[in-house]
This record gives sequence, C-alpha cells and structure tokens, in this order.
Amino acid sequence: NPILSKKSSVKSCHKQLQEKLSELVKHRGVTWNDQLSQDLPRVWKRHGDMIILNEKAFQAEIWKTLEPELWLVVANVLGAKRIAKAGRVSAGGFRTPKVTLLLGNDAWVHHIDNGIR
Repeated sequence: NPILSKKSSVKSCHKQLQEKLSELVKHRGVTWNDQLSQDLPRVWKRHGDMIILNEKAFQAEIWKTLEPELWLVVANVLGAKRIAKAGRVSAGGFRTPKVTLLLGNDAWVHHIDNGIR
C-alpha cells in the first residue's frame, strides 16, 4: 500500500461543505444532485469570525427550507460564528455594499490592517 501524502488526505473546505450539506439534504429526504453541488460557494471572504458568501451561492429553493440548520453547518465547516451574503453594490455615490446577515446577531467586524485597529 502506498503511503498517502498529508496533502492528499486533507479535504478542502469546499469538499467538506459538499459532504456535510449532502448529508443534511439527504436527511430531509431530498436527493443530492449536480445542481446543488454547483450552487455551493467556491470562494468566500473572511472578516474575523464572519464569512461573507458570494451572492450567487445557495440560490436553489431547497436551501431556504433548510434554514437555519444550513447556516450552522456552513459556519461549522468554514470555522466561523457568523455568516453573511453579499449583494449588489448600490449605484449611489458611495457604492455601499448590501450584505445580509444569515447567522449571528450583528455584522460589526473589527478590521486590523498592519496591526492598526
């Protein structure tokens, strides 16, 4: 038996997310399919203990029926306490981003840049 490298034995966050969410979906009696797999986020932004998902992630109707368990699973897999979803940036003069908090009590983030808070 060949010895596997550590890298080959570690699952990516995306793969872990797919496995955990397919378990959740199957537990609810729904068949996991390619559409659901493609609906999962491949990239996200981390701000402290909050993950901000792309607006195109989790668009299928089934996800709405799985809330709030869905967001608890996502947070657990990605190592976050809060989950938010980015929306379109407003066209106003300030280009304010629209972010919807999906899990957690507040969206305040302490940003540290070069050791400055």
